[in-house]
Amino acid sequence: MTDEILIHKHLEKNYKVTTSTSDFAVLDILDDNSMSPHDFVKRFQTIFGEFTSVDNETSTQIFYRWFNIKKREIAKELMDYFDNMDGSRGSGMHLYACLAHFKGNEKFGEAFVTNNFNAYYNEKFIMPKVTEYVKQVNVEKGSKLMVDEFITSLEYEGFVQKDKALQALNDWYSEKVIGDKVKNFLGELVMTLGKRNWQVTWIGHGPITKRQFLDRFKDESDFHHEFILRMYDDWYDTKVIDASERMMNRQSGELSLPMVYRDIMTD
Repeated sequence: MTDEILIHKHLEKNYKVTTSTSDFAVLDILDDNSMSPHDFVKRFQTIFGEFTSVDNETSTQIFYRWFNIKKREIAKELMDYFDNMDGSRGSGMHLYACLAHFKGNEKFGEAFVTNNFNAYYNEKFIMPKVTEYVKQVNVEKGSKLMVDEFITSLEYEGFVQKDKALQALNDWYSEKVIGDKVKNFLGELVMTLGKRNWQVTWIGHGPITKRQFLDRFKDESDFHHEFILRMYDDWYDTKVIDASERMMNRQSGELSLPMVYRDIMTD
């Protein structure tokens, strides 16, 4: 029996996909208890763990594929409507038309329609925009300009769509661009002990403060300034610990020497 068949048999026997006031849910058939897909995945992973099947699909992906099939089965009319959207009118107009179409429908309330519209629209129309944009963006201009340019392409989209797009764009930039830039600059810094505190020095340039470090990335957005500072703080804390341990080990080694050698070393 393959992993997928085993998982499907367990899901079909014990659970079914249902609807709540605002979204889809997973219903435990035995105790008649509903839970969100996110909460169900936690339970699911305690049973099956997180592994990759022979078809190179994770156990969680197998669940979500089953979940999405069931969603379509119980909300076919709504999903068929979504499938016919072309994205040409922007999310605001499409949502308005969708709500008007399903007004008074006993199966799908306004909150339910809105939540699932946003999820579907973002996946079908917004995320591809992000994917295409990052293929041609000039990352040397910095994230401020990158975000400003991208926002213009979302003129007719709603807040939920813009927020989703910018989150995805910022995540991509953090992982693929700014993270490496910060790591490279941190590689040019050293930690030394000053008269009263630890001192960060830029090799070949002299002491540098946290503010001066951040000024090296003045073309980045506030979002990425926070990301950069987190990287700096993590680096700083690690270097302080490493430097402290080296100092303690050196002092311990000196104390273990005979008195005459310690006297010579301190002269």
